Amino acid sequence: MRDLVVVALVTLVVWSLAGCGSVTFVSGALPPVHRNVFTVSGFVTNINFLVVNDRGTMVDVTPVSFEQQSGVVLTVSFCGAIGDQFFMGAFTTVDYSQATNSACATVVRVVTG
Repeated sequence: MRDLVVVALVTLVVWSLAGCGSVTFVSGALPPVHRNVFTVSGFVTNINFLVVNDRGTMVDVTPVSFEQQSGVVLTVSFCGAIGDQFFMGAFTTVDYSQATNSACATVVRVVTG
């Protein structure tokens, strides 16, 4: 009986933590060229997908707009087709880096919630 109570309590704790409403995506290690990490936070108001010419190479870019508390909307163009990492209307924080002369930023971490 005691084991059943312990299992029930552990299950309850895990279930309640899963319901905290936070989703985190973490990309791989940063290449040496990406030394500065920037952060943008806000409510996601727009997610697009583009293919752009980056110094002679066609690359996938996902521009995402973030409305900040002040009402200012910032748009950052992220490398790759990563729109599935963002949720419209959700408060999101993104750590990213951007190489000099690059058409897009590399995502380091996305936290939603």
